[in-house]
Amino acid sequence: MDVGAELIAITGVAGALGGPLLTRRGADRAKNRELEMDRAIQEAHENRELRRTAQRTPGL
Repeated sequence: MDVGAELIAITGVAGALGGPLLTRRGADRAKNRELEMDRAIQEAHENRELRRTAQRTPGL
């Protein structure tokens, strides 16, 4: 087998093994962004509710 064919074979194996890892990493990042966004939305709702409560409560 010549060197070119061996390099192509090695590259193919690396791609076959690395593809799922890259896909998983991307999915993990997307999930983390989604969780961060959910937390930010929840904090905004809580802050808004605290402001409303403070505005309704006299003397604070």
